[in-house]
Amino acid sequence: MAALCQKCNKEFHPSNLIAGMFCFPCYKKVLKSAKRGTKILGFFASFYLITPIIAGIVSLLIILAGLSWLLTLYAAIWIFISLIGAFPHMHGVMTPKKVEETERNYEDQLQKYIPGKISYCHYHPTREAIGRCGMCIKPFCTEDFYFQRIRIPKGPYRSYSFEQPAYCLKCGDDFKNNIKISPILFTLLSVGIFLFFELFYPDSSLYTIVVLIPLFICVVALPLGFLYLRGKLYRKSF
Repeated sequence: MAALCQKCNKEFHPSNLIAGMFCFPCYKKVLKSAKRGTKILGFFASFYLITPIIAGIVSLLIILAGLSWLLTLYAAIWIFISLIGAFPHMHGVMTPKKVEETERNYEDQLQKYIPGKISYCHYHPTREAIGRCGMCIKPFCTEDFYFQRIRIPKGPYRSYSFEQPAYCLKCGDDFKNNIKISPILFTLLSVGIFLFFELFYPDSSLYTIVVLIPLFICVVALPLGFLYLRGKLYRKSF
């Protein structure tokens, strides 16, 4: 039985596909992209906890300078920055430290990986693995996996549903337990500060509100999205 790597479309035994999707060479590229992405997220996350303070100070300076028309643009940009900074605080997996840990796990398992050879479950050595965990990269059988169903695009108007053995039980629990909703309050505080200033300087309030509504929806949708990701992980019943 063979399965396709979703990146290079080459055939591999499922026991050697990471997260049920990527072969070892392709996952190295995935980690490289993730490392770049988490560095960007980490930069914005470094000052995320003081974003409401910065929002208030700069908004006040804009008003005192008589540039109230600039408040709308600043609000849109700052809320977007705040949302990006919220990611690592809301999910511990989206941090450079976690990606580096996964990278070390990858290098460790790469040394043990033999191309073309079937890998067996880390906990049940007599069972063929059905995939490798997306975090610790170790092979596991069905009993030791968290699964999730995703949709993979195929062409501009087509996609197919794919059941992905995503994380082992230990890493899956870590994934779910690292999701925190409370950090989004700092972004909500920034939104509240902008609306507060608009109450006293209503010259562009209608335009500002029209701009802020979609951003406010994004603020609310972010924690809901993380809760959705957590809820998508499931185990097989035996």
